[in-house]
Amino acid sequence: MKRIFHTLVLLLLSLVLGIAMVSCSDDGDTGDGGSGGGDTGGSQGGEGSTDQGLSYYTVSVEDYKGEPVEGVIVRLIDASGNLFKAQPVGVSGEKIAGRADFTDVKSGSYTVELFSTVGKTLNYESVTVSEANKQVTVRVLDKVGEKSYPLYGAVDDNTFAYTVNGKGGYSIDLTSGINYVVFFADTKGIYELSVSGGAIGYYGNPMNVFSGAIEGDNDMTFVLSETKIKIEMPDVNTPYVIGISSETAATVTFTANQVSGLPNRPIYQEWYSVSAKESLSQYTLDTDNYRLVDVDVKSRSLTVELGEDGFYYTGDGKLVVLRIASSSPYIDSLAMMAGLINENVGGTVGGYVYDEDGNFVRKESYNEMISDYYEYADEATGVYPLTEELANAIKAIGTFRGWWSDGGASIFDDQTKPLVNKDIAWLLMCAYVEEK
Repeated sequence: MKRIFHTLVLLLLSLVLGIAMVSCSDDGDTGDGGSGGGDTGGSQGGEGSTDQGLSYYTVSVEDYKGEPVEGVIVRLIDASGNLFKAQPVGVSGEKIAGRADFTDVKSGSYTVELFSTVGKTLNYESVTVSEANKQVTVRVLDKVGEKSYPLYGAVDDNTFAYTVNGKGGYSIDLTSGINYVVFFADTKGIYELSVSGGAIGYYGNPMNVFSGAIEGDNDMTFVLSETKIKIEMPDVNTPYVIGISSETAATVTFTANQVSGLPNRPIYQEWYSVSAKESLSQYTLDTDNYRLVDVDVKSRSLTVELGEDGFYYTGDGKLVVLRIASSSPYIDSLAMMAGLINENVGGTVGGYVYDEDGNFVRKESYNEMISDYYEYADEATGVYPLTEELANAIKAIGTFRGWWSDGGASIFDDQTKPLVNKDIAWLLMCAYVEEK
């Protein structure tokens, strides 16, 4: 028994020593920098790699507004045109919507293809991933439909345009020659419109598209730029007609980006509504004893001044009234212009306001003020005594509309215009009250 026991002990010692020798041998190999830690460190290959010859590629799929596109499988196609690897977006790596992460991929150059899992046709620009471009973004384009927007008065009555709504990227199938695109802005501002093939130009609104514009024999000449143009678009409902010239039938990328807001010019500012500040009361003209005499804007003797009661008077003390709801010899009433008499006739009645140094302050709409005075005007004659705020409103409206200017906007005929006294021209809608 003792001999058997000693034999077992010797066998155990031999086994333990053998294990220790193997352990020491492994530690020595690692320290020597052979196939252990030294090789592992050398095979990292820099950022984006997981092993020697393997890489990590990221493909993000977005629309042209930067929103992730779901329901897409991203395919990597090798140089031979074969499918190398495929990955759905949003299910791998950090699981970010619209993103596909490819890990442990053989280093190389791969063309990115997209496949819709929901049966949609995807139009996008070609993108390649490689060691020099590991993270890429594929922008999916909206496909523009058939030409359907009519451009009456263009080459012929059967000329139609493509329709594009708002910022983004679009795929358009062009025919050879001039192609029309009607663009609607989704927000007001300055837009940059570009095309990947052909040349692009701006016509204006649909009524500006004439055959002569294409031939270049009138003021609406079609001006070509290289690939892009910038246009101020102050309205979201106005159709802006773009022309694209292509030598052959081709599919191009049309992009619309808003680069800034509108410039700080009066025409682009919103109207500021002004209401009556005066305390108003019903005015009634005693027509049995008084009559109205319209102001003669050619007069060189007539003067007016603001009285202590807040109303204007002529130099000889006669009350000046404004024809709120009745026409003067020169122009329709303010109520008619503001749509108070006929809702189908009229619009914004306003003007620009400037400070003492001539700096633009704001655009003021006086429709609400006109409505306030209209309510208290004399029922028979439609007049109300002229107040300071009414006087300021008339001056702003008339200056803005050019009523007494020397140009074509003047409401006076050619015989009267040279004779108008510019100092009192703003009284063209006024009369004064005198005894019968």
